[in-house]
Formats: sequence, C-alpha cells, structure tokens
Amino acid sequence: MPGGRALRIICVNLDRSTERWASIQRQASQLGLVVERFSAVDGSKLNPLPFPIAAGAVGCFLSHRGIWERIIQGSDEYVLVLEDDALLSSDLPAFLQDTSWILGDADLVHIGGSDSRCSIEGFPRPAKGRKLFRSIKCTGTEGYIITKRCAAALLRDMVYVDKEFDQVLFNGGRNDLKIYKIFPALITQDRKNLSGTIEREIKSKLSNVKRINRELGSGLIRATM
Repeated sequence: MPGGRALRIICVNLDRSTERWASIQRQASQLGLVVERFSAVDGSKLNPLPFPIAAGAVGCFLSHRGIWERIIQGSDEYVLVLEDDALLSSDLPAFLQDTSWILGDADLVHIGGSDSRCSIEGFPRPAKGRKLFRSIKCTGTEGYIITKRCAAALLRDMVYVDKEFDQVLFNGGRNDLKIYKIFPALITQDRKNLSGTIEREIKSKLSNVKRINRELGSGLIRATM
C-alpha cells in the first residue's frame, strides 16, 4: 500500500503481562506505529488442557487462532501478528507502509527470528535492502505477516495440535502454503529481558525438578547416616 496507511498490527498479550505490553507500546510510539492488543488465552487457567502439550503452548495456539478469526472479520488483506516479547527493528515502519515488496503469491511472510534457525530454498528476491527467500523450515511466532485468505485457511484447518504450533506451521506441516522469510529479520525476541511464557514455564518445571532432586538427595543422605 504505497503512500497509504501502515499495515494493521495485532499483538498477543496476556492480561497479567503488563510490562510486556508497555514495552510494545513504547517501541511502537518511537517508530510511529499503532499496535492493536489481543488479550491472550492463559493456558495455565485451562483445566483440562484441550491438547497434549504444555499449558503455555496451548494458550499460544489458541491466542493465534483468535487473532486469525479477528483478521478474517476485518477488511485488511495483510496483517502483522506480533508476540509481546518482540523487539522491533527501526526499519520496520518502511516495510509496513509500502508492502509492494511482498510477493503476490505469498500466504505468509516470517519477519522474525534468528537467521540460523531457518532453512530456505531458491534465489533471494530484493526487499527494501533485505532479501526475501522461500522458507522451508522456520521457528518462532514473534512476528509474521499473514494474508486474510491464509488466516481463513489456518482457522479452518488447524483445529488440533500435538506440538507447538509453529513447529507444524513453519516446519513443513503446510506445504500447500507459500511461506517466505526475510533476511535479516525485522523482529527478534527480547530474550534478555522478557523470556517467553513457554520458556518461563519450562524453567519453572526444571527448577521444581531440581528442588525435588535436592530434597530426595538430602533425605537419602540422612537415611544412610
């Protein structure tokens, strides 16, 4: 949309993660962007869990499904979906103001993540000083541009997951979709200051396991003395 308004942006954010939303708002303000908040599904409050994966992963999947539903109810052809631990590049506004760099057959463009975590094919297409590749395998849902037709297809087809949904969507589970990857990334995860919900959940479980092992070890020591 050369010369028009910037791409619509929707950010998934848990109600209890106020510091994350403040971070997104602060970055958006500095870049002159408007970000729409989507109240995330809190997987820790679901009992029983509807899928055989961690509560954080369940909440993540259901939240993105909710965003896809919101997208198809609107009129925008392209929408940027963000997670609330995103760090936004200063170049991002230029890519959202003029979307002529997005290929006509693209269903989804992954604009986040580490370059080393993605498998690509074919020759790159120029994209405002960056490179656009056809993506074969990728990870992370910190930032992606999705078309309205793709959102409708995912909402229709992805109703059940038995692993983190980005592993299904970006790792060869949807060969019918044209998924592209931009290099270098326009969005990265703030791993230093804002660890992800699933990552925090895993760390918490590991901490509990270590604590239990320490307690068992101490008990065994006392029993043998």
